[in-house]
Amino acid sequence: KRALSAATRSIARDRELEVRFGGEVAGIVKGRALLPNPTEDIDEATAAKLRGKADAIALRLALHDSETHAGALPPGTRGQQIFEAAEQARCEAPGARAMKG
Repeated sequence: KRALSAATRSIARDRELEVRFGGEVAGIVKGRALLPNPTEDIDEATAAKLRGKADAIALRLALHDSETHAGALPPGTRGQQIFEAAEQARCEAPGARAMKG
């Protein structure tokens, strides 16, 4: 958990980022990174998936601007869903190019 938290803070470029573990879903809640709680006997594939979720959250925190995003948000639920997916892909693209996995 310590290594994953440190890597998440580093990628997010935020030394003070609070990284919490618990629940089943990864996400950003009130500026905190929330990750699923790893089991004691975590296997390599599960660890890689958890690291991928942490990296996605960290990249979003590092590259996303909430005010700009809100100002460009299109009307309608479907348009907003598409816009949100495109923003997540935009934030994750540097990681896809530069990070293994």
